Amino acid sequence: PIQSIKSNDTETFLSEDEKMLFHPGGDIDDIHFSNGPVLNDISDLFTFYKEQINLRFISVLIYMFLRHIGHKWRDVNSFLTSIGGTTKKTCHKWTNILVNKDFDEFTIDERGAKRGDSLWDCYPDLELGAKQFGYQEYSKTEATFTVETLARFIDQRFYELNNLKKIDQQL
Repeated sequence: PIQSIKSNDTETFLSEDEKMLFHPGGDIDDIHFSNGPVLNDISDLFTFYKEQINLRFISVLIYMFLRHIGHKWRDVNSFLTSIGGTTKKTCHKWTNILVNKDFDEFTIDERGAKRGDSLWDCYPDLELGAKQFGYQEYSKTEATFTVETLARFIDQRFYELNNLKKIDQQL
């Protein structure tokens, strides 16, 4: 059987063998995986993956891997929550379904599907215009930008895009 590997918390530098493997020409910098900036990079990469696939899948994969190599559940929970993953409790629940039940049940997403188009789905140009307006207003040095200002901009653009005449000036 495969033995879980215990991590060596004091190991932050590459061994000589690793230096020869990773730095044959010596032109690549050392990576200190325990440093804070690396955790930020991990978090950024995790956020990217969350946009590509279901958060549960990537969280459970990381949870199972870290538990397999011997990390304590408290450490795994702390790590997952620090990078934006799901909690240990949620990961363990889904790991149980994956390991002890069925892969298809693990991959089913029963939270409900999209029920209809949002305003932005119907008016992507309006969304782009609202984002640009918000960015321009936010970039100004005076702090006069409010949510109401943005709402009025969107309202005005909506009527312009649809060639409608607004009867009253309420939002």
